[in-house]
Amino acid sequence: FRRARAVSAPWPVAGLVTAGLLCETFERGEALSSAIRRGCEHNATLCAHGVDTYLKMLLRDNFLHSDLHPGNILFHMHQPPGTGPRSPAPPSASGASAALGASLAGEVRLVLLDFGIADELPADVRNRFLTFLFCLVHTDGVAAADAILGWSSDQKCTGAGVEALRRDMCQLCETMCVMRTQKVDLDAVLKAVMVLLRRHGVSIDAIYASLVISLCVLVGFASALDENLNLFEVAVTAFLSYSVTGDVVGKLFEK
Repeated sequence: FRRARAVSAPWPVAGLVTAGLLCETFERGEALSSAIRRGCEHNATLCAHGVDTYLKMLLRDNFLHSDLHPGNILFHMHQPPGTGPRSPAPPSASGASAALGASLAGEVRLVLLDFGIADELPADVRNRFLTFLFCLVHTDGVAAADAILGWSSDQKCTGAGVEALRRDMCQLCETMCVMRTQKVDLDAVLKAVMVLLRRHGVSIDAIYASLVISLCVLVGFASALDENLNLFEVAVTAFLSYSVTGDVVGKLFEK
């Protein structure tokens, strides 16, 4: 998040970090859970920042904050240097970054906390998960089932179980993932997929379970902040952009 405009994270304090202790800068702000509970004028913008950040972590950074619930996210109005509580500057701070900070005055920002549960996604894990999501977008149940079967190096679902999974996944895609006829509920789709995996005894590695859960959490708090958001449609746009360019340029989602 070194160059991110709308999101930041605590920085380790030089000289106070050891193998057994992590001391980080104090970050001011209000818990995102309070904005969900009572509502505020910035809810739609906070939602956009959160969704954009998650998609960039997944598509660009190969990095996953696996505990990104509203209690681990703060928000605040950015203050120019010298007008708020003092905190150590990041290691790369410079005159240019200070000028950028001044230009952000009055903008609402997110602060992500508690990176104790985080994963660096191997390229094959990220690609298999994205392949599955692409298959849902294309309502290709057979391909989605085959992608999931690659989520474990010790797959227990074989033979007739594979055919049953493909059949049920096709039905799920046809009833829940057709954007031209309905507003697709990504949270409900992912939970239905997990039910199918349990029903057919499909093995998945823990990191894929973390990816699914984190995406469900994202859908939950994003929808609570902006009830008009359809995260499935947002994801489609981001995935198409990534598939064409192979990179993430600019904001993937904004209000």
